[in-house]
Amino acid sequence: MALIPDYVARKSGRERVPMPDPRLEPILRATYGVMVYQEQVMQIAQVIGGYSLGGADLLRRAMGKKKPEEMAKHRSIFVEGAVKNRVTEAARRCSSTTWRSSPATASIVRMPPPTR
Repeated sequence: MALIPDYVARKSGRERVPMPDPRLEPILRATYGVMVYQEQVMQIAQVIGGYSLGGADLLRRAMGKKKPEEMAKHRSIFVEGAVKNRVTEAARRCSSTTWRSSPATASIVRMPPPTR
């Protein structure tokens, strides 16, 4: 619910849609840079974190059930994969925001504010 104002502002053009890594654009384009669907979490885990489809599903399940100990395990896996995939600094900040807010928001995560 907290992301509704961001979504509306981006959809109406009042706010720029942040895209910290070009690989996220096809995944988040339809939802204006806001992770809304669990499938988006899985796709980002695959593209940025180097997860397999099965591994991404385990991550999605841990986020959905809000299991902090499983999330901590997956964070290290995600970061390792991101390093191997040469993730940009902006995308690293995005993933940091993702992990920080995940337990509170399940699969809905705010992208960093646009830089001006």
